[in-house]
Amino acid sequence: MPALVISDGDRCQLEELLALPAVSLLRPTNALLDLWMLARCRLLLGTGSSTFSAWAAFLGQQTAMTAPGKPMTNWGLEPQRGQLIGVFNPRKPDDSVIEAMLGSLQTAPGFLA
Repeated sequence: MPALVISDGDRCQLEELLALPAVSLLRPTNALLDLWMLARCRLLLGTGSSTFSAWAAFLGQQTAMTAPGKPMTNWGLEPQRGQLIGVFNPRKPDDSVIEAMLGSLQTAPGFLA
C-alpha cells in the first residue's frame, strides 16, 4: 500500500520510514497545500499533539489515528461521518483497529500516493 509522508523533518530524521517499500516524501511547499494533501488522504496517521494534524482530520473527515497518549480527541475532534478517530500503538497492535484502518483504505474517498 503506498504511503505519503508529509513532514518538515529532514531525510536523516525520516530515513527509517522512507526506506520502507512504497513510501514517498512530499517536501513541504506551503502550509495550505500540505494541509489540503493531509485532508485528502484516506487514512491519516497524525501527530496528536499537533493542531495541524487535527485540522487535517477535521477537514478530511477520514479515519485518523495517533500514537498513544496523544489522541486527537484532546482537540475536540469527533467523527462526523462515522469514521474512526483513535489511537494506534504499533508495539501492541489491536486487530480490530488494524481492520478498521484497512477498511478505510478500501472504502473511503480520497487518494493514494
